[in-house]
Amino acid sequence: MFADDSKFNLLNEISINNIYKLLIPEPYVGKALIWLYDKFENNSSPYKSFKESDIHEALRLMDNPDLVNNLKEKYNDKISELQEYFLRFDKDTHQYSFQYHGIQFFDFISRTLKKYFNPTKIEIIYKDLLQKLEKCDSETEILNWFSIHFDAFKPELRNQLDYLDKQINKSVVEFRQNRKLNLQEGDILEILEQIDEKFDTIRKQNSDLGNAFLITDKIREILNTCAVKFNTDAVHNQVHDATIYFQQIQSQLNNIDKQLDFIHPRIRQLFKNLNKPFFYKKFDKFLAYVIDNSYEDTSQKNKILLPENIPAISIHSRISRFTVIERKTSLFPTRAKKRIVAQEDIALKDKAFVDSINKIKEQHEIDKWLKIIENDVQNNGEIELSQYFFKIFNQENDSLSLSLAINVIYESIKHFEQIVGYTVTIDPDSFKSWPGIKTKIFELWIRKN
Repeated sequence: MFADDSKFNLLNEISINNIYKLLIPEPYVGKALIWLYDKFENNSSPYKSFKESDIHEALRLMDNPDLVNNLKEKYNDKISELQEYFLRFDKDTHQYSFQYHGIQFFDFISRTLKKYFNPTKIEIIYKDLLQKLEKCDSETEILNWFSIHFDAFKPELRNQLDYLDKQINKSVVEFRQNRKLNLQEGDILEILEQIDEKFDTIRKQNSDLGNAFLITDKIREILNTCAVKFNTDAVHNQVHDATIYFQQIQSQLNNIDKQLDFIHPRIRQLFKNLNKPFFYKKFDKFLAYVIDNSYEDTSQKNKILLPENIPAISIHSRISRFTVIERKTSLFPTRAKKRIVAQEDIALKDKAFVDSINKIKEQHEIDKWLKIIENDVQNNGEIELSQYFFKIFNQENDSLSLSLAINVIYESIKHFEQIVGYTVTIDPDSFKSWPGIKTKIFELWIRKN
C-alpha cells in the first residue's frame, strides 16, 4: 500500500533483452549447472574452479548422454550465455567458477529440498535483531538495520513456514494415496498411527516456531516508536512493510494450526472407528484358534488344556496381607510450614495494568473504526478506504496513531475480502497523501457489488 518514489517493474525488467532466459536457464542447462555445483562448489574441496571441458561434459550428460556428434559450437553459445549471471571466466588461468547469483540460486534450491527445520535458530536470530534494534539511535542506523539485518532474515522464517506447510500437504497426500489404507490391506491401524504421529510432530514444530515469533511484539513496539520519533517517509515505509510482514507471518502460523485442527480430529476419528471392528475380528480369530487347537489332558479326566503357546491363567491367587500402623496426630503433630509472602512490585504491576488498558483501548478503537467503515459502505455503496487512514492519523493524537491507522486499514481489507458481495481494489499506480503528513498510501476502494 505504501509506496517508494522509485518504481521497479519486475515483469518489464525481466522481459528486456531475453534476461528471463539468462536468469532461469532451460532444464538441461540448469541440470548441467547443478552437476558442476555439486562436483566443484558444494563440497569440501578447496578447488572451486573448473575447465571448459568440464562444462561441455556436464552439458552433454544432461542433454543426451548417448550423443556421439560433437556439439561444441552449440555448447559454447550456452557457456557464453551463462557468463552473464552464472559463470565467471578467469582469463589468466582459463578456469571457470560460479558467480554469486549461481551460488545463491543453487544454495536456495538445496535448502528448499532438504528437510530443514530449526525454530531455535529463528529465536536466536530474533533476539539478535532485537538487540541490534535497541542500539539504533538515529534514522540512518534504523534504515541500516532494515536493509542489512532485517531484510536478510525474512526469507529464513518464510522457509521454515513453507517447510511446515509442505509437511502437512505431503502427509495429506500420503494419507489419501496410501494403497493399503484405500484397499484396507495390511495393518491399517499402524499406518494411521504413523500419520497421527506426523501431525503431532508438525503441530509441535508450529508451536515452537510461534513461541520464537513472540519476540516480534517487542520489535514492533520499538519500530512504532521510531516511526513517530523520526517521522520521515523512509522510516514510515520500512515500519509499514515490517508490520505487514509480521501480520502475514502470524496469519500463516494461525493457518497451519487451522489446517491441523481440521485434519487431525478426522484422522483420530477414523482411527477410533477402525479400532472396534479390528478388535472384534482379531478376537474372533483368537477364539477360533483356541477352539481348534485346545486338547484334552489324558492324565486328568474332563480337563481341557489350552494350546501350548498360550500360557495357563492362574484364577486363584494368594491374598497378600499388610500390617497397617496408624499414625496418631496427637503424638506426631504436623509441623507448620513457613508462610511465604510474595513481595508485590508496584511499578511492574502499574506498567502491566497500563499496557493492558492500552491494548484494550487500541482494540476498541479498531472495532469502532471498522463499524464506521462498514456503515459507510452500506450507506454509500463504495468508499475510498485510503482517506480513512489519514482521518485516523489526524484524529488520534498520540504516539500510536500510525499503528492504529495501519491496523484499521489492514483489518478492513482482510474483513471485506472474506465477505461475498464486496470488492477491495488497490491501485498501485495512484498514491494518496495528506497535507502535513509525509506518509503516502496507495489508492484503496471498497465497493459493494
